[in-house]
Amino acid sequence: MKLLLRLVSQRFFEVLRSLWPVVVLLFAFQWIVLQQAIEHPLQILAGLGWMVLGLMLFLEGLRMGLMPLAENLGALLPTRFRLEFLMLIAFLLGWGATLAEPAIASLAFAAPPDVEAMPGHPLKNNLLPHAIGCGVGVGLALGMFKIYKRLPLYRIVLPTLVLASFLGIASQWRGTGYLNVAWDAGAVTTGPVTVPIILALGLGLSQVMPGEGRSGLEGFGLVTLASLWPIIMVMLLGLYS
Repeated sequence: MKLLLRLVSQRFFEVLRSLWPVVVLLFAFQWIVLQQAIEHPLQILAGLGWMVLGLMLFLEGLRMGLMPLAENLGALLPTRFRLEFLMLIAFLLGWGATLAEPAIASLAFAAPPDVEAMPGHPLKNNLLPHAIGCGVGVGLALGMFKIYKRLPLYRIVLPTLVLASFLGIASQWRGTGYLNVAWDAGAVTTGPVTVPIILALGLGLSQVMPGEGRSGLEGFGLVTLASLWPIIMVMLLGLYS
């Protein structure tokens, strides 16, 4: 019981140390700059307490469950399957993890009112989350390919940036209106569900691949690819629609 209480208190103060500067800044801005009293202070304090508790449980769940599971998967897959199947699993994981991100659904919910009058529009038909998920899946699959083949990250990132820039120019020229949505889509993929899976999968794979001079640092860089490819997929969706 003492060990459990020590663990809970340690995690609680870890989250509290991360959050208190933001909370103090918000309160100070309200009092000093706006010169207004805090409305419903007890409700706000209760909400902050629930937020600390929720973040504490969520981070502990990542440490104990999601990240070890993804890391074990990344370590076991290359020992039993070929590269092609490994890339397919990475694609499906990227796609599924993206659909579980709360921030992804907010893009579709934030569609402007005039979209409702457009029959077949991707934002109206919920095609946008699937396009983002496919982009994350492609990026993660290319990341697995990079680690497996020991390729430098720039050999994949630079062509991806060139393609994204070209599609951005084409989207602006065609007036699809998807350029802003696409770059926002790349940002929201770096959420609390997708990033731990991507990092753990890449680190697990990089640690078991044979060869001299290999390092666990090869597992990093996958989040970059998983953020760039959703941009490309959303712009392609805009050009198609």
